[in-house]
Amino acid sequence: MKKTIIILLLLIGFGATAQEFKTTDSLVIQLKSGNELTAIVTQNRALKMPLPAILRYSIYASIASDKFFNSVSCARGYVGVTVYVRGKYLSRQQADPFAHDAQDAWEVIDWVSKQPWCNGKVGMYGASYLGFSQWASVKSLHPALKTIVRQSAVGIGVDFPAHNNINLGYSLNWIHYTTDSRLLDNKTISEFSDQKKWNAVFNTLFTIGKSFASLDTLEGRPNGKFQEWLQHPAYDGYWEKLTPTPSEYAKLNIPILTIAGYFDVDQSGALDYLKKHYHNNKNTEHYLVLGPYDHLGLQNMAMSPTVGGYKLDSVAIFKIYKLTFDWFDYVLKGGQKPALLKNRINYEVMGANRWQHAPSLEKMDTKKQTSF
Repeated sequence: MKKTIIILLLLIGFGATAQEFKTTDSLVIQLKSGNELTAIVTQNRALKMPLPAILRYSIYASIASDKFFNSVSCARGYVGVTVYVRGKYLSRQQADPFAHDAQDAWEVIDWVSKQPWCNGKVGMYGASYLGFSQWASVKSLHPALKTIVRQSAVGIGVDFPAHNNINLGYSLNWIHYTTDSRLLDNKTISEFSDQKKWNAVFNTLFTIGKSFASLDTLEGRPNGKFQEWLQHPAYDGYWEKLTPTPSEYAKLNIPILTIAGYFDVDQSGALDYLKKHYHNNKNTEHYLVLGPYDHLGLQNMAMSPTVGGYKLDSVAIFKIYKLTFDWFDYVLKGGQKPALLKNRINYEVMGANRWQHAPSLEKMDTKKQTSF
């Protein structure tokens, strides 16, 4: 496993051959509630002093890939930490997506910050669900959490499990993917990727004229979480309690970097968080990088040269991990702010092969046309 990680690090540009990483993958964090979470911690043996810790707070329990992501943090001079939400890996509870992450986050960050290998500073990053979990983590801001970097953040109640009041069919598939097993094993992954099966289920639903609420029964596994979500088609208190309130946004003064895409299914959620933060905290140091990227592309280590057959401009192709860790160096180590962040809003103009910069979303447009 160590050899595989070193090869991967070399492929993405880290000179890792001389580096030795120590990974502990079965640490159990006991919570005051009586529940427990599991942590994976990776350290660079050559760095003996306490270091800032980079935390990924995830529902996708995949030991091998999470060791790799931890090692990327180590290669940049940090301790890499992945913590799984309730019900994953060694946690004995039933997984309940989104429900308890805000409640548990403060204790997670407190535990990380007090370990002998941590210097008391914690940063967080990650995409999709891991983008949501960062916003859940700042509802009650722990003083050790100094920054978050969120890519393609799920806007719970905004763009998932419904978008513009239209229920998303894959939400049922996703529930099974994240809750049927404590780890993402081959069976769980293959079922999630079985488009032939799920397309057949959706086609049957459409042709027999049943309600969307019958989807889980039609699929053969009635699901309480799926039915619970359907009871909240609008953004109501059920969803609001999972992420910061206006008063919590107003007190959120740590530097934040958001990376989002024009073609991302979670773009509306990512921008919803940003807009709420801007609205409630006028002086926040919250930067946006927005470009022609989709959901999967934003989760890669580097941007793909094409998205859905569209060839990206050369300036739009960059290494996400490098921007992320350059940001961590800026906030956690007093380094230079990444050069791309010339203003709060930084966006690539498709076809023009250039980045533009604006102080707000409203100032992005330079021309307005009111008639045709």
